[in-house]
Amino acid sequence: TLKPAKTLKKFGKTYLYYDAPATWPEAAAQCKALDGELLRPESLAEENFIEGELLQGEIKLWLGCTDRETEGELKWMDGTDCTPTSVQYTNWGPGQPNNIGGAEGDCTEIAWDFPWNQGVPQPDNGQWNDRACTAENAFVCTVNPPEPPTLTRNGYTYKFLESAIPSWAEAQYL
Repeated sequence: TLKPAKTLKKFGKTYLYYDAPATWPEAAAQCKALDGELLRPESLAEENFIEGELLQGEIKLWLGCTDRETEGELKWMDGTDCTPTSVQYTNWGPGQPNNIGGAEGDCTEIAWDFPWNQGVPQPDNGQWNDRACTAENAFVCTVNPPEPPTLTRNGYTYKFLESAIPSWAEAQYL
């Protein structure tokens, strides 16, 4: 397995950023090996966090949305809908997905250099685009942090945390 270039925690997730270019299947396999999934933004705030905190000059990242199994049925890695009409958060660029390249446009990237829309230049905006799965992009795996180990003695349960808790007011609700 690869070593992430950067690791951050936010929105209840751990983000593992890999700057080594990989195809979508390679990136997905790396995330699955970690019991995680390719990036699945659930809000514009999360996308902005990814852009501002994780990217190191990259302008395209793989997302976990694909229609590799059934053409036209875009699904996240867990099988939920990621089409432009989904009730889940999506941020498809204008006219996307457009399946340029036929079956090759089966995977999804988030692009901060989205210059194409029927020949009209577009601003860098972090929108989604379908792309050939054989292309290579950087990627982010999201993993759920494991529950901290606990110890129960004399009717009390103690949690062992990685980081210090700033105050009793915060610690008492863990």
